[in-house]
Amino acid sequence: MDERRRLERIKTLYYLRVYDSDSGHYVGSVSDISAKGMRLLSENGFDSDDNHKFLIKLPQGSIFGESITIGVQKRWAKCNEAEATHETGFEFDKKIDDGILAVRSLITDLKNKKLL
Repeated sequence: MDERRRLERIKTLYYLRVYDSDSGHYVGSVSDISAKGMRLLSENGFDSDDNHKFLIKLPQGSIFGESITIGVQKRWAKCNEAEATHETGFEFDKKIDDGILAVRSLITDLKNKKLL
């Protein structure tokens, strides 16, 4: 089993809404999240494997404010035709910045049920 599958994943139950940081358009909701990446549920898939920059709306009461912006790269995708949804796995950019620190803090808070 490789490292990314050993990381604890926190189910968010469609709690975190995600937007394209450049256009501001809603792209989907985080289904689960780990320190390395996230699974996004959306109505539309992502055609390219290019890097993306997402704005993730944070729960009320987050010490990081209303949202964080974080760079991601698409790693996998699948379509659920029966439900007309797409699941896409994104890996967070490697560099450590405020976005990664916020994600780690968010995971801790979700895990401890402080924000649910």
